[in-house]
Amino acid sequence: MTRNRLPNLIIPGVMKGGTTSLAATLELHPDVFLIAIKEPNFFAQRPQSREKLYQLLSPDSSTYKSVTPHQTTDYLEQEVYEEAFALGEGTRWRADASTMYLPSPDAVRLAAELVPDAKFVTVLRNPYSRAYSAYQYQRSRLREPAPTFAQAIQEERDGKRDDWAYGWRYLHTSLYADQVERLFEAVPEANRLTVLMEEIVGEGGLDPVYDFLGLEDHRIDLVFENETLLPRGRLKQFAAKMVNNPRIGRPIRAILPQSAIAFYRRVNAVIRGAVYKDGEKPAKITDAERALIATEVEVDIDRLEQLLGRDLSIWRA
Repeated sequence: MTRNRLPNLIIPGVMKGGTTSLAATLELHPDVFLIAIKEPNFFAQRPQSREKLYQLLSPDSSTYKSVTPHQTTDYLEQEVYEEAFALGEGTRWRADASTMYLPSPDAVRLAAELVPDAKFVTVLRNPYSRAYSAYQYQRSRLREPAPTFAQAIQEERDGKRDDWAYGWRYLHTSLYADQVERLFEAVPEANRLTVLMEEIVGEGGLDPVYDFLGLEDHRIDLVFENETLLPRGRLKQFAAKMVNNPRIGRPIRAILPQSAIAFYRRVNAVIRGAVYKDGEKPAKITDAERALIATEVEVDIDRLEQLLGRDLSIWRA
């Protein structure tokens, strides 16, 4: 194992929780390195994990009526994972920002075991907003079979999504208490920082993160990335369906050499940008939709307040 070919900064997050924006902002600092694939999800699919990401399911992007294996296999092997960080060997912080790490039952622990001196920075977003935003994100990718948020939540409560990837388990992923408790058990207090998305937005909001990482210069405010937009018109909706179809993307990645993966993803990002340009912003969560998950979320916020030792009424309003 080559120590400086492993990440020493882990940003374990949840989908639509602010992880991408934080990582994109930190990457602009000369002392921070991110690999070409921002979310390798390496620690969420280790052989030691009880629940491996690549064995979970996701909606079939062509039929919407069945599920297919949710495979994220670019970094299954540790040798490949280490090699991806080779370009950042001389950088102070080498970051892995994966949104599947926090809800995974083992990812954070496995990361702490492999890189015990790593720092962990976690962003938590209002659980109501996060759940609804994740639902709308999957709708924008045309990969959410439930026509309403209410139906998606009911399917989850009925156990129909128990073996689905976390990106489609909106309630499960928004209940942070168990996830944070696992983080606290695995990582010493000196090596972890937990911040709220609502507090790092705006001038100077990222200062606690910069201070924690000892980054003095080149501080900038949070840069928003990965905004959810719904494609307008049938042509762009069809294009979105193609660009988001794993049955197209996976075979292409499978035949490309590792050195070409970054270029392929950049091209894919340009195409996505054109497809979603001038797209429609989804509506914000309504009081009725908040009420659908309030029972579980309010209890979880109570627990999280105890774990964090702070007031989270900002989420209850």
